[in-house]
Amino acid sequence: MEKDQYKADILKSFNEQFAQNQNNHQNLFVQVVSILLTVLVGFALVTFGEGKPDSGVRISILEFSAAFSTAEVMLLLGVSLISSLALGFRRDQLINAIIREKAKVTEDTGTLDKWKVFPTSFNPSKRYKEKKHNKERYLFIKWMPNFHSIFSISFVGFQLLLILIYLSKLWQENLLFNGESIEISSLVLGMLGGFSFLGSFWVICSFHKKIVLYYYR
Repeated sequence: MEKDQYKADILKSFNEQFAQNQNNHQNLFVQVVSILLTVLVGFALVTFGEGKPDSGVRISILEFSAAFSTAEVMLLLGVSLISSLALGFRRDQLINAIIREKAKVTEDTGTLDKWKVFPTSFNPSKRYKEKKHNKERYLFIKWMPNFHSIFSISFVGFQLLLILIYLSKLWQENLLFNGESIEISSLVLGMLGGFSFLGSFWVICSFHKKIVLYYYR
């Protein structure tokens, strides 16, 4: 009876944990959208802030480069935040999976059908190893829960879009492949934005390496 009560408590705690995770996802969604809107609105104001040709308002290349690099860095921070939260989610999920296996309430550990509640795929380590065994592609991003991976991909996609807009601006100003000189400060800021784009891939891959090394052994 005591063992049955313990198993029942495990099920109850899982339901509570699930509800808490849903609340965390909602908070994450608000944070992600806030960062995204801040970046897009700020960069859009600079990009289209020149107004009509006769308005007299003109954004210099230095100012445009500063806005570009700031937007790229903020998106990089957003990717870092999502990767960190994804790692924490997978870590807690793994701990819950181990507890459920100890309580014998999973498909592969339950002694009675009524206690075979949780499928093996609920263990993120086993699920990851299964994907690796099947040689699935893009494991560097698939280690995240779907909710987190969608936003990570979206952030990186926006970074690429900003780079294309920035290069288009340089082209319009005859500063790209036309032999015209660009001041060092603008060049440094532009390179910072480009490296931030590459940094997002490095962050995602480093968190992937960390979770495999410390949790999915």
